[in-house]
Amino acid sequence: MLDYSAIGKRIKRLRLQKHMTQEALGEQIGISAKHVSNIETANAHPSIETLVNIANVLESSLDYLVMDNIVETQDINFNQEFINLMKSCTPQEKRILIEFMYAMKKILKENS
Repeated sequence: MLDYSAIGKRIKRLRLQKHMTQEALGEQIGISAKHVSNIETANAHPSIETLVNIANVLESSLDYLVMDNIVETQDINFNQEFINLMKSCTPQEKRILIEFMYAMKKILKENS
């Protein structure tokens, strides 16, 4: 069974990362802003076609949107999260984040 609440939260997070309004997302996929809102709050259960359209507009994948409901490795989930985070960063922010991650990995390795 699909976890529509988790799907809605992922859609909202991706939409906000793109600085996109519910109206803009709805216009691009042919649904109302109210319907987008209802999907994000799990008050509506979107069709597969609508989910595919949302994934395409948000430059995501359908499996990412429904990932709690399919079998996939933890690394794939982290990779998609990392990609989504980096898309919204400036080159300087990307460099800082990479340096921070290497430093944190070193600390974790030393303390494990």
